[in-house]
Amino acid sequence: MSETAAPSPSARLIAAAPALAGCVRAFIERDTVGAALQPEDRFNHFPASPLCAISWFLQGSATLDGQPLPGPIVFRGPQSMPTITANPGPVRVFLLLLMPDALAALTGLDIADHADRFSDARQVFTESDWAALLNGVMQAPDTAARVELLHAFLAPRWQEARSGRHAGSGRDGRVIATWHYADWTRALALQAGLSAPGRSLRQAQRRIRGWAGLPLQRLESLSRAERSFLDAMQQQARGRVDWADVAAGAGYADQSHLCRAARQASGESPAQLLERMRREECFWVYRLWAG
Repeated sequence: MSETAAPSPSARLIAAAPALAGCVRAFIERDTVGAALQPEDRFNHFPASPLCAISWFLQGSATLDGQPLPGPIVFRGPQSMPTITANPGPVRVFLLLLMPDALAALTGLDIADHADRFSDARQVFTESDWAALLNGVMQAPDTAARVELLHAFLAPRWQEARSGRHAGSGRDGRVIATWHYADWTRALALQAGLSAPGRSLRQAQRRIRGWAGLPLQRLESLSRAERSFLDAMQQQARGRVDWADVAAGAGYADQSHLCRAARQASGESPAQLLERMRREECFWVYRLWAG
């Protein structure tokens, strides 16, 4: 975050342990209790994303399109379009961000059923061990305890799940641990094509949607959007963004193509997004992700 960027009150990205590579993308904590925020600062702009998320509202709540989210523990599936939530007042929230194919392997969920949806997590994860986890994280005394609880729960289950052949692992069960959507999307498509029974294009596409919740074309689009965002942030840190270079590096035909894709992913043009990130608190998620 640059020196002129709007500060984010106690928003922190926490990396997962190496044992959860390919399963947990990250943890996020957000605390605005005691922060002097204007009403417009209590909105939260989220990009389109293939990730799944479980959010524990430890204090406060959130709304979407004026309607309360089904909380206090909310499950969000992959989002094909950007979303904007609002906090009516101060909030303390803890988020677990999960790769969708890994979650499918751990739980048997059809991720496509949860795409573009927010649900009460207690109605999604009904097995007794998951129900106990949801409550345990809610009652944990602090962030460190919540992270430790999730590591202890997920690591052995992920070790067992990844030994099989599913989208998040190589054919020999070796985890493909990446931090960029593009690498993960390619691995997903490869695994879908190699999985039996049936290797037709349509069958592979169905597998991808079941594992990731979104069609391959949308995943590829989000991968390019992520790369362009990160490249633009790097260039901005050096003093100047060459949008033609950013577009070419991410595989877009031209800058107009980049702008259309950016609007689909974030609701903003690339230049507008960088400017709003710099000035507006409600874009804290983007600043957090950009580091």
